[in-house]
Amino acid sequence: MAERLRRTQATAWTLCAVALLTSCSNEGPPPPQLPTSISATASPAADATVPPTASPIPAGAHGPARNVVRPVMRPNGGDESKEGLENFTRYFFDLLSYGFETGDVDDWLKLTDPSCKFCSNLAGGIRAGYEGGKWLGGARVFTESVDAMTKDGVLTRNVTLLVRQEEIRFFSPDGTETRAPKAQIEQPTVVFLSYREGAWFVDDMGRLVE
Repeated sequence: MAERLRRTQATAWTLCAVALLTSCSNEGPPPPQLPTSISATASPAADATVPPTASPIPAGAHGPARNVVRPVMRPNGGDESKEGLENFTRYFFDLLSYGFETGDVDDWLKLTDPSCKFCSNLAGGIRAGYEGGKWLGGARVFTESVDAMTKDGVLTRNVTLLVRQEEIRFFSPDGTETRAPKAQIEQPTVVFLSYREGAWFVDDMGRLVE
């Protein structure tokens, strides 16, 4: 594989645009950290329990998404193996998608290392999108392909994947859209992980550079 991997800050990955920061340029200094006063208020979609018969209701002018099912990791997602690492990575991005739909990123952040500034900035941006009764529409995240990299049969603990995210819409408390939607993206991505005390953690992530 003639690809070069590069660690980047939050501005380097295309998904930084959906971190709700005003700038997402790959040039120049990164945007400042979001204020620590941003609350973690989740939308009504982040119900503790969704009845099994409840149908998901996408967000729109009528209100935030409802009946969003919280992702569940496959049983071997905690294994220190290629399959386990790939399933953990899928779960990690499923939880990120859940966060975009609900504003609830608490469980997602628990899977990241505190040193991952991109992760904390992205979580803060998502929370800001739900602050004061606001909500996001669309924005679901999908992993189109996932590959835990190996060298001489040994895991490198780096995962490459193709991430797709739907168009993101921004709604005010009265249901009007506050800005132009962010277009759908597809982004080759690399995730850097570590395995500690029987669990995987994301240390950093960035775009995959040819």
